[in-house]
Amino acid sequence: MKNKTAFVPASVHKKALAQKKMYETLLDSIEEGVTLINTQGRYIYSNPAADRIEGINPQHRIGQKLKDVYPFDWESSAQVKAMRTQKPILNMHQTYSVNNRLIDVISNNYPFYTDGAIVGAVSIFQDFSTYKKLIEKNLDLQLKLSQQQEEKHPLFDRIKNYHFPDIIGKSPALTRAIDRAKKMAQTNSPVLIYGETGTGKELFARSIHNAGTCAVHPFLAINCAAIPENLLEGLLFGTSRGSFTGAMDKAGLFEQANGGTLFLDEINAMPLVLQGKLLRAIEEKKVRRIGAKKEVPINARIISSCNMAPSQMIGGQHLRSDLFYRIAVAYLEIPPLRDRSRDILILSDHFIRYFNKKFNRAVLSLDYETITGFLNYEWPGNVRQLRHSIESAMNIIPSDSAFIDVSHLPEYMQLSTGLNDAGITGINTMNPEDVSQVVQAARQTNPRALQQQEKEFIVNALKKTKGNIARTAHRMRITRQALQYRLKKYDLKNLPAYIRMNPDM
Repeated sequence: MKNKTAFVPASVHKKALAQKKMYETLLDSIEEGVTLINTQGRYIYSNPAADRIEGINPQHRIGQKLKDVYPFDWESSAQVKAMRTQKPILNMHQTYSVNNRLIDVISNNYPFYTDGAIVGAVSIFQDFSTYKKLIEKNLDLQLKLSQQQEEKHPLFDRIKNYHFPDIIGKSPALTRAIDRAKKMAQTNSPVLIYGETGTGKELFARSIHNAGTCAVHPFLAINCAAIPENLLEGLLFGTSRGSFTGAMDKAGLFEQANGGTLFLDEINAMPLVLQGKLLRAIEEKKVRRIGAKKEVPINARIISSCNMAPSQMIGGQHLRSDLFYRIAVAYLEIPPLRDRSRDILILSDHFIRYFNKKFNRAVLSLDYETITGFLNYEWPGNVRQLRHSIESAMNIIPSDSAFIDVSHLPEYMQLSTGLNDAGITGINTMNPEDVSQVVQAARQTNPRALQQQEKEFIVNALKKTKGNIARTAHRMRITRQALQYRLKKYDLKNLPAYIRMNPDM
C-alpha cells in the first residue's frame, strides 16, 4: 500500500494565513521594536519600528546572522542569552553603534517556543533616548518647583506648603501621631511614615519638614509607584553629559534637595534593584549620576512613606530589610479614618465650609441620617475619600438645600441602604448611644458652631415630618423627651405647631 500524503483542508490553511496576517499587522503598528531570531541566530522577522529605531534596512537584516548585523559578538546579545538560558532577560539597557549611528535602547528578551520546543528568541525594545529626554524635563520641573519654594512663591505655598495646624482632628490616635511627628521634626534622622491610602502621609511629611531646621531649604517629593524604574533612577540620581545622545549634566532629586528634604512616597513600590542603589546612596551620602565616573556628596533628609505594614513589605519582598531599618530610624504610623470616629464630623464640617466658599454654596452640615451613615462607614479611602464625597455632594445638592443627605452622596458608598428602623448595617455598626457619644465629643471641639448645626438638624427634621414630634424623634434616633428638651433649649417649642399649620413652609 502506498503512503498517503497528509491532507490539510483549504479552510485551515486560509485561517492560518489570516491569523499570520493579523499578527503581522498588529506588530507592524506598535511603537516598540520587535525582532525574532532562530536557534542559529539568524533574523527571521523585524517590524518597522525596529528598523526605524536602529536605522537598518530590513533587506539587510532578514536572513542574516546577528553577528553580521551588529558590531558585537554572539555572547553579548541579551536575545541570545534569553534563548540559551531559556529565561527572560528584562529591562536590559544597551548602547551600541550601527552604521556609525549610536543606538540607545531598553529591551525585554524572551525565549520563543513552538510545541514546547525552543525555536528562537524575541526581543521587544524601545528607544531609550526618548525616555532620557523625559527625565531631563522632569528634572527641570522639579528644580523650578524647588526654586519657587525657596523664594516663597505665593501659589506654591498656598497649594503645597503644609504645617501641623493644617492637620485636622482631635481624636487621641491622631493627636499622638502629631505629637510624635513634632518630636521627629527636631532631628534630621530618616523617617518612615506608614498609613493607608488617603490618610495624609504627605501632609505629615511636609509638616515635619516645615517644623524642622531644614524648613528654609527645598522639599521635593516623588511617587515611586508612578514612575517606571528606568526613569526613576535618572530622576533620583541625575544624568551626566554623554551618558546618552543629547544628555546634559543634570542634578537628580538627591542633589536638588540639598539641605532640605526628599520625600519618597510609596517606597515599597520601588524595584528591589533600585532599592539597593538607594541604600548605598543613603549610607555613603553620595550619589553617582547616570554615566558619570565621579560621585557627588549629598545632604538631604529622607522621609519615606508606605501603604503596607512593615511585616507585609519585608515578608512579601516589597522592601529590602536592610533598607527598611535604614529609612525607619524614626517610624510614624498614621491612624485610618475608621479609627478616628471623633474626627469624621470635624473633617466633614471643614470640607463643607471649604466647598461652600469654592462653589458659592450655603450648605450648613450633614443631616442626622448622613452623620449616622458616616460614623458607621468603613472609609477605605480615608480622609481623601471623605473629602471627595463631600465635594461630590456639593456638586449636585440643590441650591435651596441646607443639609447634605444620603441621596447627594456617591452611590458606590451605599449609604442609601440600611438606614431603617434597625439602624445601619456594617462591620463597625454603631448603635444610637454610640452615635450620640461621638456627636457629643465632636461638639466639645467647637460648641457654638455645632450647637447651631444641631438646631438646624431639628428644624430640618421637623419640616420633613410636617411637625410630628414622635416621627422627628425617631428620625433623629433620640427619645421624645430628649427632643422636647432640645426644643426648649433652642427656643423652638412653638415650631412643631407652626409647621403643622403651615406644612408647605
